Amino acid sequence: MTKNRTFLILAIFTASLFVTSCGISNESFKSVGQWMTEVRLDSDNFKVVKQIKGEATATYVFGIGGLSKKALTESAISDMMEKAELTGSQAIVNTTYYVKTINICLPIYFKRTAYATAYVVEFTN
Repeated sequence: MTKNRTFLILAIFTASLFVTSCGISNESFKSVGQWMTEVRLDSDNFKVVKQIKGEATATYVFGIGGLSKKALTESAISDMMEKAELTGSQAIVNTTYYVKTINICLPIYFKRTAYATAYVVEFTN
């Protein structure tokens, strides 16, 4: 094989890695009780006001960049807490979060997104 032909084959092979579907998605899900509050819910003394959500994303190229998985999750929870806008006798309950990782031609590029959700309840009595 000539040198030009070898270079052409390698160039085509390398380019095909960038345009093919070599992506992988991975998700992990957890329910957390980070905010420990003891409340009696044996009577009808509360109402669900709204659902709140938070999100944080980090991008990595060749494994460099973004936040750690733990820091990313904490950023999503922080974003969710900012959106809660608690007033009076409201509390956040049933907090869950999950992290979704999308790998595209690992280790060249991957993106991690953390999502956090919870409910805001308001106590009436």
